[in-house]
Amino acid sequence: MQQLSMDRKTMRDLAAVVAAGAGVLLLATLSAAWFEVRVELGLFPRTGNVAEQLAGAATRKRMTATVTGILSSCSERVSVFPVACVPGQGEIMAKRLAPLTGVLFFLLLLAAVVVGSNSLSASSSPAKVLAYYQAHQDKIGLSGGLTVLSVVVGVIFYGQLRDYLRRHEGSRGWTATAFGGVLLFAASGALSAGAAFALTDSPSHLSAAAAQILNLINTDISNGLALAGIALLFICFGRAILNGGLLPTWLGWIAFPLALIALIPPVGFFAFAGAGLWTLIVSIAMWRRISSETAAVTEEAASTPA
Repeated sequence: MQQLSMDRKTMRDLAAVVAAGAGVLLLATLSAAWFEVRVELGLFPRTGNVAEQLAGAATRKRMTATVTGILSSCSERVSVFPVACVPGQGEIMAKRLAPLTGVLFFLLLLAAVVVGSNSLSASSSPAKVLAYYQAHQDKIGLSGGLTVLSVVVGVIFYGQLRDYLRRHEGSRGWTATAFGGVLLFAASGALSAGAAFALTDSPSHLSAAAAQILNLINTDISNGLALAGIALLFICFGRAILNGGLLPTWLGWIAFPLALIALIPPVGFFAFAGAGLWTLIVSIAMWRRISSETAAVTEEAASTPA
């Protein structure tokens, strides 16, 4: 028994050391991030690097060719069918707005967490678990519905992020692996929502033992999937961002300490919260860059003789 107590104390100490190291790394990354933000705001000149410049130039060239083709096709058919340009314009608008699905994902996920928050834990007694779900049937059902919506929207956004980052040839393998992490993250949300639906479908017909098992699935098993997925997507998307330079590099650097935190279950909640905030910032950054690229190449294509 004494040896077991010592082992537990050693594990707690080790977890504390790792968490402290992750905190120091996170602070250092935030400092670098603040510098990058000031560069983005024009407070410091941006020097850039050759890889980023080449990637940006290649992206602009491809987008210019696409938009030029759309405008040329429209100019050839406009005399007969005046609405022939509308699909091309709609496609460009959809491309510009697609990154904002990350903002919607963040809002849905936040709402699901707030609505579904409770005081239950894995050690709650079966009777307490059953009584809680019987008393809060509508609330838990709503949280499950919001979770399903956030899973759908989240997979759409991360798919857009994967397509955006894989423009850089060196990032394609990383983005493919990152999307595997996304699917693990999504599976955790779907599993959690399924457990919530099972608990609220007909709680009066559930036994206390069955309610406790479903609660364990909702709190522990789904969390394991979520943390594994978050760690994987952070590591791989972070590396892809650093490889390609298509998004601010501080978003790539900050992903690594968040991935480390996700691998420490006692503090995994902070990685979960960080995933939401990181996704929100990435969504806005990607939307700004795609909007500016699209506006620039559209203007350039419009001024190019047919």
